[in-house]
Amino acid sequence: MIRISWALQAALFYLFTLTISYVPVRHVTYVGRLIGLLMLRLLPGRRRIAVDNIRQALPHMRQSPNWTCTLQTPEDIARETFIHIGTSL
Repeated sequence: MIRISWALQAALFYLFTLTISYVPVRHVTYVGRLIGLLMLRLLPGRRRIAVDNIRQALPHMRQSPNWTCTLQTPEDIARETFIHIGTSL
């Protein structure tokens, strides 16, 4: 059963990358942002984990002299993180 799951995941990944390879270069960033926002909506468990982790770390991060983030809430930071992951794909 595990082998079938891995094979299905690999097939979906290859199908995804094949589909994305046809996106014109001028639209890649826009499509990546949309994918990130789609992941934000379709993966509520991961979104909750991200927000919770950021909420726990944020007070410590704000104390750092290198902290330059202008986003104020853990939800905003998680949203931008998902968008970044989407554009990185």
